[in-house]
Amino acid sequence: MSSDPEQLYNALLSSGRLAQLRRLTYRCADHRCLLLDAVETPLGMVLHQVRFKQSESINLERSNEAGRAKNTFDGNNHWMPRSYWIEQSALHHPEDVGSGLSLQCDHVGVPDVILSAAEFSADWAAQHAEVRVRRDGSRYAAY
Repeated sequence: MSSDPEQLYNALLSSGRLAQLRRLTYRCADHRCLLLDAVETPLGMVLHQVRFKQSESINLERSNEAGRAKNTFDGNNHWMPRSYWIEQSALHHPEDVGSGLSLQCDHVGVPDVILSAAEFSADWAAQHAEVRVRRDGSRYAAY
């Protein structure tokens, strides 16, 4: 099994094993777009976010030209999907007040919808399988 989180996530997806290891998913309430996938693997927890588009103003405020060139499909505001270990994420430390992860799709995320590390930890502890996120940032457990 690969230790690269992106390769691991894609291998689990293509082999059909992702559903067995998926532990917590955040989805857009209106369209069920995937916002964040938390997958528990023997190598650790992999987090995955799908591609998204940011508005021009937010994109310019939060990124630089080099980052856009490396991490977008178009060199501008269509961001590529990404997979990473939870240890590489702001969700890793629930005791850090103010830390969190931006959840975005084409329907959710402008203005920012931030999932705090404490909220993620609480959803994990409650063993929610899926949490739906509304445009205004409110959340509810679907499963």
